[in-house]
Amino acid sequence: MTRVLMALAVVLSTGCAASLQSVERGQWVLVTGDDKAQEVITRDDYAKEVTEGRDRMVKLAVDEKPPVLHEAPEKLTAVAGEILRFRVNEGGEVDLLADGAVAEVFWTESKPVDGWNGDQAVEGKESQVFIRAKKAGKGKLRLVDPTWGTHDYELTVTSPK
Repeated sequence: MTRVLMALAVVLSTGCAASLQSVERGQWVLVTGDDKAQEVITRDDYAKEVTEGRDRMVKLAVDEKPPVLHEAPEKLTAVAGEILRFRVNEGGEVDLLADGAVAEVFWTESKPVDGWNGDQAVEGKESQVFIRAKKAGKGKLRLVDPTWGTHDYELTVTSPK
């Protein structure tokens, strides 16, 4: 209920935000094939692929982490077909909104993460966002977080060369 009210307040506070819709969370996995093409699929579909002997999950270096979305530049760019990947450090009840004009946005369920703040152990939550650029043009994305604030992004998608 809080998320719905927060999203409604955001939409009502800005006239241009009327086309933004809350992104639903899901069990998403970013996979890649032998041809290096990436795809976002459900965790259930990934489990079926593993059972069938097909392992397409992206293999990342242990220390490789995508950039944090609230630290990303306000202007994002991608080529149609490209998938952008971000982390969301969740400081509280977070909402993600997108207009769907030029990209599909996939947002994972949050998971607990451990870290350090100086010499103090801290626990937090983190999720991932995958943005699949669909077609050339401009779109909008908004991250609303009570800890990190509201961040608006303009996504420019270009045609492949």
